[in-house]
Amino acid sequence: MSSETYFRIILALVAIGMAIFLVRKLVTGRSRTAGRAVDRQSDPRRYWGSVGMSAILITSLTIAALLPSNQYRFGIVFFGLLGGQLFEMLVSRVVDTPRGDIWTRADHPRAYWRWVAAHAAVVALILVLSILQLTQLIAA
Repeated sequence: MSSETYFRIILALVAIGMAIFLVRKLVTGRSRTAGRAVDRQSDPRRYWGSVGMSAILITSLTIAALLPSNQYRFGIVFFGLLGGQLFEMLVSRVVDTPRGDIWTRADHPRAYWRWVAAHAAVVALILVLSILQLTQLIAA
């Protein structure tokens, strides 16, 4: 088997594993976001943000695994990862930073919107580069 086949298998396995966790989240009504337990009843915004982020990432992993060529895979996986995080930030109105800081839109609006803008800029850049790459391949 080629390295591309192994890469597709890995992407598919990760997508299947995440789909199992997504089903568990939906059935139990509980999730974990940034190492903290989130309940659908007590904090629905954070719960649905987490579920949406998982769904977006699963979709991008599945698309990347099913694509006929590996030229788009890297961009699609990162688009799903950062797009999912952007979705979670916008829905939950909370940013969980890598350092463990929690910034809500109400309490720290400038810091919150800086993180959202940074993620949106990267997602837009990946989208534009992917579209440019696709149009060049179609024209060739």
